[in-house]
Amino acid sequence: MDYWKIVALVGTIIFLVSGFLPMISASEFSFSLFNLYTGSVTIDAGVIGILLTIILYPVAVILGFVSILKRKVAMVAGIVGLICWIGTLAYLAQANAVSHAGVGIYVGIAGAVIITIAYFLKASLLPTQTAALDTTLPPPPPPQ
Repeated sequence: MDYWKIVALVGTIIFLVSGFLPMISASEFSFSLFNLYTGSVTIDAGVIGILLTIILYPVAVILGFVSILKRKVAMVAGIVGLICWIGTLAYLAQANAVSHAGVGIYVGIAGAVIITIAYFLKASLLPTQTAALDTTLPPPPPPQ
């Protein structure tokens, strides 16, 4: 398997897990992105940062898995993933609660960065291909 595929897979899995980790973590209050999808937390429709997160998270996860097959999609998946979690950080900044940002946000950003890095990795040759390139051709037969 090519290195960029492995990196894209790892980044996508990390990004996927970030949705289940706490977005906001305070001593008395903690919730994850998954809580927002299940409706256990009500949000104001005017909060664009959280809306970006809710909309872009599944898009980034799907694009992340597609990027395992198509390297060019990794750049888009990584950028969408970054915008997703930066939207949450913008929401927390507006509420003066960035200090309560949970690990889910930072894990998501790390996953998005890893997915983006996968775009810049070149396709590697399989071991059988490299062995074929290393073998030398036998000398030509002597002229008659």
